[in-house]
Order: sequence, then structure tokens, then C-alpha cells
Amino acid sequence: MSRELKGREFKFDAGYGEICVVDNEVDGPAVLFIHGNSGCKEVFCHQFNSSLATQYRMIAFDLPGHGASDDAAVPDDVYRMATMTLIIRKLLEVLDARDAVLVGWSLGGHLAIELAGTYPEHKGMVITGTPPFGPGRGEIALAFNATEEMALTDKEDFDAADAALYAEAILGKEASQDKTYIGAVLRTDGIMRAVSIGDWAMNDDAGLYHKTVVAEWKNPIAVIQGEREPFVNKDWMKDVTWGNLWKGQYHVVEGTGHAAFLECPKDYNELLQQYLKELFA
Repeated sequence: MSRELKGREFKFDAGYGEICVVDNEVDGPAVLFIHGNSGCKEVFCHQFNSSLATQYRMIAFDLPGHGASDDAAVPDDVYRMATMTLIIRKLLEVLDARDAVLVGWSLGGHLAIELAGTYPEHKGMVITGTPPFGPGRGEIALAFNATEEMALTDKEDFDAADAALYAEAILGKEASQDKTYIGAVLRTDGIMRAVSIGDWAMNDDAGLYHKTVVAEWKNPIAVIQGEREPFVNKDWMKDVTWGNLWKGQYHVVEGTGHAAFLECPKDYNELLQQYLKELFA
């Protein structure tokens, strides 16, 4: 299957450098897809090239310092959670999609939670590979598993071995061999990893407390996890309180790791389709 996302591609500048955006412009409810650390918008190709794309207005973009978007001129400002949240909000305002359903993966899931907590008009939220925690509080070591791959999430300089190890961990073995995705890992501005993770993990004022956001949010939140999720601490997730967890449970995609939507799109898309159908019934 093509990794290309079908839709209108354009550049948007909210005052922090250009970001690359794809909008399929379908006449339906808006769904915004937010990729993770060292990823790219193309990780959602199996969603954009599915039947979902005939029913929903699907929007994806490359985060600053990723894919076809610009690196930050002032990294210590742009790569912070608060600034990236503001950039996304400005994009949604320009696209008249302020109430978009948020589908966030890993770092993208944290940005989705931050958006939902700041702008509660969002209709719904789906997160994958995202344990609610922080900022600050020393919780990053509790929310995630301490592994060799996890240690790379805030490493600034990647060599080829680092990129290969990290790509397989975040994307799965098969997808990590794809030049689109290994290229995305290698392309990522390493300063972004260091700044974004460092700011969130160390600064109590870096943003909202995500455990409080998900406990208080009124709209349904779908949590779709890979069965073999390598990063997220399952014990941490057991203690998260949700105000409105979709169907009252976590949904597990068998045989997948951190990127269930990429490794087993059929099962993931069926869950996403069911969630969106119920949300807009």
C-alpha cells in the first residue's frame, strides 16, 4: 500500500515555522491525527487509505522538526508542549475544525490530552501508546518502562544503530524496514527530542496534569493499546482514573506493539470506526 496520504497537501505557518499538512477535505466530521516522537504523518497511511476516509474529514500533519515540516528556529520555545499545542490549535482554527476528534499516538497522544484539556469543545479523543502523567512530578520513570529503547526518546544525536533500534521499537519490525519510516526517524531534529521530553519531565509548569484531564473530561476517550506495548507501564495504566473511558475498558490489538494502527490496521480501524460511529450517532 502507498504511504502517501490522499488529500490536499499544504504548508501552514502559525508563526513558528512551516508545518506540512494533509487534509482529505471530505464532507464529514473532522478527525485530526497526531503522530509521535520521531515519526511523521505518513504513519497514518492505513487510516487515510481506508473506508474511514470516505466518511470523515481526515487531517494529519508533521510536527515541528519532523517530516516535511520546518525545524524550529528557537528550539527551546517551539518544541515545548505548550507551543506545539498552540500551533495545532491555530491550524484547526484556520481549517474551521476546532471540534475535531483527536487521534494521538505516543507524544501525539500527550498533545491530544493537552488540547482536550485546554479546548474542551473537541468531540472525542483516541490515544495509543500514551500514559497520562506529568508534567514534572518525577512521574515519567513510573509511567514508562525503563528500556534501552526508552532511553533514546530524549537523545539528541542518533547514529544509524540508534535509529534502527528506535524505529523497530516504535513502529514494529516490519514497518521499521520501510524507507519512509526509518527516514522519518533519521530526519527528525534531535534537539526536538531533548527539548520536548526534558521540558515535560522536569518542568511542573510545562502544561496540564494529564491524569486530571482524563479524569474530568466528559466526552468518551478511547484507549487502543498494542498487546506487546514496549514503552507504557501497564501497572501505571491500571491506576489511571477516567471520567468517560469508552466502553469502560482498554482495547487491545493483538500481536502489535507501540504502533497498533500501523502494525494491524484492520483491527485498529474496526475499533476506530466503531468509536466514531457511536460518537456521531
